[in-house]
Amino acid sequence: MASITDAMDDAIEERLLNAPFSVAMHSKAQAETFGLGHQARVIGSGVAVERYDCVQQVADNAPLGFIGRVSPEKGILDLFHIASVTKRHVKVWGLMQDALCWEEARRAYPTANVTYEGFLPTDQLQGEVGQCAAVLMTSKWVEAFGNVAIEAMACGVPVVSYRRGGPSEVILHGETGFLVEPDDIAGMVAALAGVPALSRQRCRTHVETEFSTKAFAVRSEMWLREAVRQFHAVS
Repeated sequence: MASITDAMDDAIEERLLNAPFSVAMHSKAQAETFGLGHQARVIGSGVAVERYDCVQQVADNAPLGFIGRVSPEKGILDLFHIASVTKRHVKVWGLMQDALCWEEARRAYPTANVTYEGFLPTDQLQGEVGQCAAVLMTSKWVEAFGNVAIEAMACGVPVVSYRRGGPSEVILHGETGFLVEPDDIAGMVAALAGVPALSRQRCRTHVETEFSTKAFAVRSEMWLREAVRQFHAVS
């Protein structure tokens, strides 16, 4: 997660004081929330790509998707707003953490066609997500990385996200999705119009190359080797 508590900030600061080079982050955006700059190694994340089927083509009326906790910081109100404006069906998968948030969004946008599909295990989830035209990310806070972006792209599904936090470093704008200025509903709607022109295979290849478990393991090993080297150099 990004910086949200003093206790976590203090623990990371103490770790850096006692063992420089021993802290890694998922993204530059996450590191910046802790004020670390270049002190932390950015190693991204990864998924077992082989568990995800790449769906090369979907119907013209395919739904949009959202994967994540149902809570205010995930931008549920914006999600309903987008559904209301576009008249598109949006399917939501994830933990129903805040039912009140969901009901408030429903009351604010009563014509929005947004349905809650439950919390599904990975193998079942990927099968459902793969049938979406795009996945939306409307977070109001800084996502440390945004694993749901690479899960969606592993299925061949482009991701349309606010340019906020980790997703801005994961999504290739104009290739595997679109990045929109934070909280810009009109921008999200406009970006969705460009989704059909994107290559779903490009989405999959991007994850295979940069965010597979193997790629993540290589980055993690490089960081650990460098941390050990630096530790011996200063000890």
